Amino acid sequence: MFRCLLGFVLGMITYQVYTRGWGQKLLNNGWLLPLIGLSILAFLHLVTDLLTVWAFPLLILVAAHNTGRAKRVLETRPFQRLGDWSYSIYMVHVPLIFTALAVQTLTAPNGVPAPPPAPTYGLEPIIVCLVFMAIVVGFAALFYSFVEVPARKYLNSKFKTNQSSTST
Repeated sequence: MFRCLLGFVLGMITYQVYTRGWGQKLLNNGWLLPLIGLSILAFLHLVTDLLTVWAFPLLILVAAHNTGRAKRVLETRPFQRLGDWSYSIYMVHVPLIFTALAVQTLTAPNGVPAPPPAPTYGLEPIIVCLVFMAIVVGFAALFYSFVEVPARKYLNSKFKTNQSSTST
């Protein structure tokens, strides 16, 4: 719960920092984006998860303010789509993790899954991760098209205010 609250508050702060342009000149450095991205990967594997929560807003600000090659890459159609689907990715990834755990439990002998294997090195964990990411993105794209966009349209039409009737 603390991590979620922290992420939410940091997101609001990040938005305010972005809209006010604070640190824009410093953050548009082309080398910061890969440096922070690699740092986040290292944090995920080497230290507590709470450090990544602090690093992601910085990564978002660097990506938003970037004016170099990274900007051209991030403006490509695949990255724009990932941005469109980002909330759906957020919404579907945990249910998919729990679904995978439920399948593992249901298919295990006596309903008791084996303990997780010791960490392995090589291509297998990378392939599993990439396959899971592809499944998440696929479900998120469907969720975006059939749930998120229709729900947004419905809510916008339901709570739309008539601006022409407001007095100036």
